[in-house]
Amino acid sequence: MEFNVSTASSREEAVLTELLSETLRAEIDSDSIIPDTTPDVEAVLLCEAFPRLDEPILENGIVTLNGTVRYQVLLLTEGGVLTNLGFNEPFTLKKEVPGASDDAVILAVPTLDYAAAKLVNPRKLHLRSQTNVDLRVWEPICPCPEIRGAETLDDDMNLQRKLCRIPTAVVLSASENDIPVSTDIELTSGDPPAAEIVSVSVFLTPSEVKPRGETTDVRLEASLTALYRSEEGNYFTAGKKMPLEQTVAIAAADCADWIANAVPGPVNAAIAANGYGEMKTLEIDFTYDLVLYGFCRRTVEGVSDMFSTEFHTETESAAIPVTRLHRTYSTGLSVNASFDRSGLTTDHARDIFTGTAVPKDLTVTADPARGKITVEGKLDITLVIEGAPEGDSETNFTSIRESYPFRCELDAGDLTGNETFIPSCFVTGLRFRMDQNTLYADIELCLRVLTLQSEKTVTVSAVDLDRTRPASYPAAPIVLCYPTHNETLWDIAKLYRVTEAEIKEANHLDSADITGKAVLLIPKKQTKKAAFSGIV
Repeated sequence: MEFNVSTASSREEAVLTELLSETLRAEIDSDSIIPDTTPDVEAVLLCEAFPRLDEPILENGIVTLNGTVRYQVLLLTEGGVLTNLGFNEPFTLKKEVPGASDDAVILAVPTLDYAAAKLVNPRKLHLRSQTNVDLRVWEPICPCPEIRGAETLDDDMNLQRKLCRIPTAVVLSASENDIPVSTDIELTSGDPPAAEIVSVSVFLTPSEVKPRGETTDVRLEASLTALYRSEEGNYFTAGKKMPLEQTVAIAAADCADWIANAVPGPVNAAIAANGYGEMKTLEIDFTYDLVLYGFCRRTVEGVSDMFSTEFHTETESAAIPVTRLHRTYSTGLSVNASFDRSGLTTDHARDIFTGTAVPKDLTVTADPARGKITVEGKLDITLVIEGAPEGDSETNFTSIRESYPFRCELDAGDLTGNETFIPSCFVTGLRFRMDQNTLYADIELCLRVLTLQSEKTVTVSAVDLDRTRPASYPAAPIVLCYPTHNETLWDIAKLYRVTEAEIKEANHLDSADITGKAVLLIPKKQTKKAAFSGIV
């Protein structure tokens, strides 16, 4: 009976080899009808969009990504009334990944490239957006060699393996959907009571990951901005920042770093009376989806050389591209954007009412010689401007949209030149101001760059054992070896087809270090037989 000594691959024994690193683009171009309950629309002031992905599906070497973009559009309707509408548009992306098995590790992180809403007519909107999905696929590969020609357990027992340690990475993932959040925004004494809530924007920034045994706590910073109308028909904004914490089922105790992505869902809002009976409590309810990727360092064993003490062997070697975790660079960044007021469609701008800033087009370049990495990107900034009334005219609104570049250089003194980067950027603070000539947006960013390294490691991929060619041994009763300067104990054992342990025992050596040894006694061949235990 033939004995197969090939070892099956498992995640615990495998190194990660990158199969794919690519950015996929999902473009949405659709028309949406204004609901009958909404008055005719005069202008689009602001369009926000939030892309989310379902769990990736891998079948027959094809990765399928199903997702949804949720639009939130602020509109100016007839009579100068503000209203907010939400729309959901699905998308699907597919990518063939040759070599991907069912055990492949998939990382898919969506980011919004742009979103825009255009008024086709008073009853129709044209929605456009592009979602970029950073897709990476790794295959876990066991560096154990294939053994060909072995027929018995003794054949395997007499194979000597020189082991090497290969640093690599493990990627864990977990997700939680529809996580509920309930909170209140309390209007201050200087704010007028609310008569109607027009919209509530929610932005989530993952900030900290705390492993706790078999689970992990993820801390997020939530920023809420509510737009409401007073009883007099004027519009105001109110905001709140608050921490959120969610526990996910991922044992990330050994994780050295992480990537988290949080996407808010639709918001329900209501007005309630405060303790003084004033309608100054905004009750906010929303859900969000959370995806967490944990990156762990791991070292697995490979085989750098093999030989049999019984038969002639021929080894084959291969270079395995191995992905390993390097480190994460992070920093806070302030961007002070400014725009000329000449781009406004009104000459009577009074204030910047509200706005958004969306990071996009992130790129990372490395300069190993200087020990620096440079992150560049753009901020897609939209400002909603409140116009001062002329005479008895109503308050009017207009908006301006601009792109503003930013750049950040980070110290990274231990670069090797074979890194790949996964950047992420979140807006943590946003303030607006204006003067006679200029519009200003002061933006605080949280910037993180996860760095992976890829190196080729040469290991024994296969060994052919030829049972028709027994190993030859010296015929002399005593064999002495005179090590040369560069010879190791392994080299000598392989040359004479004995084990390292046998040479150490014969020469009373405590370790494999033979530095300074002028002569070594080579023991006579000892055939190793497989041992079996009897069970009664």
